[in-house]
Amino acid sequence: MKNDIHITVSGRAGNTATLSRNGKDYAKFRLASNRRSRNAQGEWADEPTQWFTVKCWGELAHNVAASVRTGTPVLVRGVLGAETYLNGQGAEVTDQEIRANAVAVELSHGIATYAKTVREKDGAQPSPDAGDPRADDPWGGTAGGGEPADSAEPAADAEEPALANAGASEPPF
Repeated sequence: MKNDIHITVSGRAGNTATLSRNGKDYAKFRLASNRRSRNAQGEWADEPTQWFTVKCWGELAHNVAASVRTGTPVLVRGVLGAETYLNGQGAEVTDQEIRANAVAVELSHGIATYAKTVREKDGAQPSPDAGDPRADDPWGGTAGGGEPADSAEPAADAEEPALANAGASEPPF
């Protein structure tokens, strides 16, 4: 077993994620994470920003590249590593890197809309005329982007599902 360091970091994207297609597709973006704590006077204070380079591969890379923009609040789970390189001045720099296996939008201060990824059979991006991926998704709302149909009243020709507590006035969940 490897001695990998698995971490989860919350923060904001420092740039828009980019997708690289040389060999194995991967996405990359910078993640800024700030910890807040109370100082000696009891006031909230920001600690220094921690910066990470987030990299991911495969289907996750395509979804991250299509979703993560500068300032997007995200949660990243993955393996912590380091990458050493020479910067523009010739100095050796070590960068903290997260090889992500999950990236999610952090929802404590906003909302998000989910759209199921639809890919062509050969793995290519969907064509523009492929239609709305939410069209066949019963939880995705309406394909036209409007409000979901009111489900309080079933259609006149719809059959009522058999429920264990059919006579009760409250739903079974």
